[in-house]
Amino acid sequence: SVVGSLLCLYKFGIVYRQVLIMVTMILADMVTHYFKNSTTMRGMPYQETMSEKEKRDANWWYSHMQIGATQMILGSANSAFSPLFAIQIAAFLMTLVRKGIISSPEWHMLYAISLFLNIFSYTKNGLGWCIIMYPCTLAYAYFRFHLRKNKYLIWTACFIFMNVSFHLEIDKAINHYLKENDLQKGMMALVFLAFIQFAYRKIRYLFQGQKVVTEQT
Repeated sequence: SVVGSLLCLYKFGIVYRQVLIMVTMILADMVTHYFKNSTTMRGMPYQETMSEKEKRDANWWYSHMQIGATQMILGSANSAFSPLFAIQIAAFLMTLVRKGIISSPEWHMLYAISLFLNIFSYTKNGLGWCIIMYPCTLAYAYFRFHLRKNKYLIWTACFIFMNVSFHLEIDKAINHYLKENDLQKGMMALVFLAFIQFAYRKIRYLFQGQKVVTEQT
């Protein structure tokens, strides 16, 4: 996030930030291979009452949010820096769970809120930018999570699509036909409704599990 923000501030092109994403993934895979450390996704705390389906649903939501956070490096300096808060607070909240200060449902709620805050920076990149990025999110999720294809090949294909779209100025054409106020209101309304749908399902699962634990004790 920090390096991506600096590349934006110093006017480096989007290709440099795409290379940064690739290099970061390679380094992360090397660390995981040699040190066998648990990732944030695999190390998330869950209460015992959660079913495997509920855990998969939670992981699905987090995975999509992490794809969006990766894409934010390709936006502005502000959007590139924004995901850093969620990255840092996730580890801090895990420490609180291990020490018994907060419960696992509270961890998920706070982490979900930290991810949601990125929505404001994400949409500030413009509706045209969001429309170009969203198909990449869906494509990556399908080919990676369902078909288990190589993530480097998927990101490369997404980067090619992005570069062609930005070169043709499709994002500018979309924004040109929309007024600024309508643009921001429309984006925020759509994003907020989508988040409410996901958040409702997630929080319902989490607190149903917590209620069961409370009743048993």
